Amino acid sequence: MPQPPEPPDSNAREVAARIAHGHALARLGEWAQAASRYYAALEMAPGSAEAHFHLANTRAQMGDISGAIDSLHDTLAFAPDHVAARTNLGHLLRATGQPAAALEEYRRAMYLAPRDPAARYHVATALADLDRLEEAVVWFTQAAEAGHLPAFAALGTVQMQLGQPGAALRWFRLARQAGDSAASVRLGEGLSLLTMGDLQAGWDGYEARPVPSPFLGGRDAALRWNGSQRIAGRTLLVWAEQGLGDSIMFVRYVPLLRQRGARVILTVQAPLLALMDGLANQVVPEGSTVTFDLHCPLPSLPRAFATELETIPARVPYLQVDINRLKRWQARLGPSPRVGLVWAGNPDHGGDRQRSLVRADIAPLLAIPGIAWNVLQKELSADDEVALSEVPDLRVPGPGFGDFADTAAAIAGLDLVVTVDTSVAHLAGALGRPCWIMLPHAADFRWLRDRDDSPWYPSVRLFRQARRGDWPGVVAAVADALRDFAAGR
Repeated sequence: MPQPPEPPDSNAREVAARIAHGHALARLGEWAQAASRYYAALEMAPGSAEAHFHLANTRAQMGDISGAIDSLHDTLAFAPDHVAARTNLGHLLRATGQPAAALEEYRRAMYLAPRDPAARYHVATALADLDRLEEAVVWFTQAAEAGHLPAFAALGTVQMQLGQPGAALRWFRLARQAGDSAASVRLGEGLSLLTMGDLQAGWDGYEARPVPSPFLGGRDAALRWNGSQRIAGRTLLVWAEQGLGDSIMFVRYVPLLRQRGARVILTVQAPLLALMDGLANQVVPEGSTVTFDLHCPLPSLPRAFATELETIPARVPYLQVDINRLKRWQARLGPSPRVGLVWAGNPDHGGDRQRSLVRADIAPLLAIPGIAWNVLQKELSADDEVALSEVPDLRVPGPGFGDFADTAAAIAGLDLVVTVDTSVAHLAGALGRPCWIMLPHAADFRWLRDRDDSPWYPSVRLFRQARRGDWPGVVAAVADALRDFAAGR
């Protein structure tokens, strides 16, 4: 018996069924199988924007970001007004380091959905990626005024980047009042307060930072020392949580712990081991297996000691230099005045773009006569080495440093250190050596704001950008001070 003819929309129903099957598999996290169903739908309907769109999302979940981008372009080829595809394409372009292209997609999505505050929020995120912060504030504000909750915290973050901690604090608090309970909001509030000098309240917010503790085996909360538990006669593990500079800055609290009767085990990064040997009862490298009663990450010690501006333990030096290393390095540093120089930090640091200069920026400093320059950076490019070889009376001891005990010995033999905000700045301060630090307009919280000294390091002088990006102004101010310094030697 002959079958009745298929209705004209049978293909459409089968395509829809295959897409629906893909959705069901995706909800179960079966991404590869879901993708196969979307591909099957496209075999029947190559122009299905819906199938291309969901395939893109599935490929992204599988880690195939390039393929997901291709599928989103296919979606938009058949449905140019697909807002979600425009938005998701923007997200993936941002994730792959293409903020300018992401901005264009977000703008197109916004024009397609002009009343959607999320669209304005996304435009602002791309502008922030491009360091167009003032423009980002405008769009974030519009999104926040329309009630888009993520825009509140984003405004706090951008205001911090603009060097406006008071405005940032307002937005972080508004975010919390509006129901944003994210740890990043509490952390932003804490950093704002610390920058403004309200340390006690700031340390509380600073505790919201993500703190890895892989060696604790889930015992973090129960064994965390917060300043209230008795430590006399007990073993306290104090461990490096962040960068080298942070370890150098906060290790000042270790002698205070020993004064309270604790047996202190200090775990630090390998380059700091020799420098900090003897500071605690035991100094061991990160990752060591140790037995302890309580523990505390180094950056949490200020809160445990209820540190305020007036009670910062700022007696320097609190780190010591090996006399034999000092003699060895002093012979290599040239005649007085000997000045150490660091113009760039670790390029992998999240904020390195704001805190570091390039070699050409410090040319006015190297042109000042009468100074024996000593480059303390350990890593130099080939171009830097060639250019520096042409500077008279300049030495490059940095690449010869084996660890921070060598760096400390060299610093101890210098008359002055000029540096950007790196671990060398903290080391010079911890050694009580004269140190001038060149800071961006939105400096890290530990340098506070609107002052040229540091309560953490009495021997430090701060040179700040008057406006964002004004390194020439900072270098000019340092150059003027260096001429006076050289003339007074």
